Amino acid sequence: MTAALAHTMETIPVENLKIYSKELLDAMERENGDVCRRIDRNGKLTDEDKERLLKTAKYYASEYARKQERLSAGKAGGDS
Repeated sequence: MTAALAHTMETIPVENLKIYSKELLDAMERENGDVCRRIDRNGKLTDEDKERLLKTAKYYASEYARKQERLSAGKAGGDS
């Protein structure tokens, strides 16, 4: 929710949002599991926790975009 509200998913094509969201949640749990558990326990999100989550979301969105570009370039290269 934090990532969506901060517009970190704007560059993700609508048709990829379902898989991207799943992969992002997996990454959040892997990289920020302590923050996720703390939010689950007390329902609160500190400014520091929000920054950590947003940093992960922004990084993951940029990596996802790079991955998609490489895949597109590979398809384009295969067409020649």
